[in-house]
Amino acid sequence: MSGKTPYSRDETVSAIKSFYEFLTTLPGLLPSAIQDAPPNGWPEIDSNTLAPLKKNEAVIDLLRHIPYIDNNNSRGTVEIAYKTLALQFNRPAKKRPIDFSKLEGSYIPVGCELPEHVVALTKGGEYGSWLLLDTQEGTVTDYIMMERPERDYPPLDDPENWRAYHTLPIVEFFELWKEKYRSLEWVVLPEKGHEDGVYIQPRKEIDEIRDIYRAHGWPSSFRFQECKDKLLKLEEKRREEFLNQVRGQYYSPPE
Repeated sequence: MSGKTPYSRDETVSAIKSFYEFLTTLPGLLPSAIQDAPPNGWPEIDSNTLAPLKKNEAVIDLLRHIPYIDNNNSRGTVEIAYKTLALQFNRPAKKRPIDFSKLEGSYIPVGCELPEHVVALTKGGEYGSWLLLDTQEGTVTDYIMMERPERDYPPLDDPENWRAYHTLPIVEFFELWKEKYRSLEWVVLPEKGHEDGVYIQPRKEIDEIRDIYRAHGWPSSFRFQECKDKLLKLEEKRREEFLNQVRGQYYSPPE
């Protein structure tokens, strides 16, 4: 982990906004899906609406000013990393109230305790990334439930075991994630009418996706639409092959 850096709300907002805008250069997230906060912040976010989260004023203030990804405006759910969804706190209470009835697993990783100055920006389930932003330390921790932590302390049975996972200063963290996409360590495969998937495993079928990106000029001379069209055809071909395989397993023609 890099040295401690002072927390800055404005720098944090800028880092998140820059990362989301970078994602729109990939054939997945639509620019129109990014919602920027009004100058005075999201009016629907305050200490009352987020009371169940039990967060301090610094966290509430941050959540009032960061941009959000509107899943309704992005053709469904969009992964910002492998099995990782950005949480959306700016839902108008009268239209789509946030359901805080089950915090654990939705807004807090299962088995974890987050202090009032730490908030989860994403939902990662068991295999994705819970991005835990610490407004006191000025850091982001990439907590992945089913992965081994980087450090031995806190121990696994400690509710603050999440602190043992990969942690970086906020700006540095989001720049690192951009680089994972630039280097094609991570790749996005758009899907028609379904959630976009982020792939990270070094398997042959994923190398095919990487080759398509490179063939279309990624990253410096990227031909966005041509690449997206090619990836959509690949996804459609794979889906059809999968369906044919399933049909072959469960259907036998009459003799």
